[in-house]
Amino acid sequence: MVEYFTNSSGIKLGYKLTQKKESNEVVVFCHGKGGSMDSWFYPSVVDSLPTNTFQFDFTGNGTSGGEFTYSGYEQEAKDLNDAVNFLRTKNYYVKAVIGHSKAADVVIIYSAIFSEVPNIIALAPRFNMQTLPEVNSAFYEKVFAEGQAEMNTASGTKIVTAEQIRERQSVNMQSYSERARGNIYLVHGTLDTIIPFEDSEKFAEVLGDKLKDFYRLECDHFFEGKLDDLKQILKDLLNQL
Repeated sequence: MVEYFTNSSGIKLGYKLTQKKESNEVVVFCHGKGGSMDSWFYPSVVDSLPTNTFQFDFTGNGTSGGEFTYSGYEQEAKDLNDAVNFLRTKNYYVKAVIGHSKAADVVIIYSAIFSEVPNIIALAPRFNMQTLPEVNSAFYEKVFAEGQAEMNTASGTKIVTAEQIRERQSVNMQSYSERARGNIYLVHGTLDTIIPFEDSEKFAEVLGDKLKDFYRLECDHFFEGKLDDLKQILKDLLNQL
């Protein structure tokens, strides 16, 4: 059942809090661009985690209010911070945040700005924000030619503007990585055609001692064929934290 909390901008964000054990520890799982807490492989992975879990939809996505934006990385980091603060009002201790795709960048940005959670797990993050996915090249050409275009997402049809794409391309993940704090863990598929595996290798170079482990799986962006391996990695990691 979806419930709601209000972020610092006054927008209601949908969430699910799953209590799996008698503990105040909880892990927050964040969805990728245009997705929701129920998209892709997320429900299966969240069900497999050995901890209490909290999922929510970012502003403008899924069950949440507000306007969707193709960029908005810092806004989503603020949404995450609001979620962490909301959980604290319920006497929960957030021991880790997990983000996939766009949210993998968001959790790193969150650690740089707020640094309120000790463990950051990034699944297939993008380092080079100037690069746009080649699989959507025709879509981007249309956006830049016409100023905006409709994009079909897991959260429905959204409007993407050229300004939003340029804003996204200006996001400096090297700077955020240098400022990031806490223990950071990377997981990335070596066959990823949406966000190249090499992006995580670049994160590994910049993060230095803050990077505690880097897991490589022979799979695509959505961990197709290696989902059980991803579940085991996350289960083992969360049990040791």
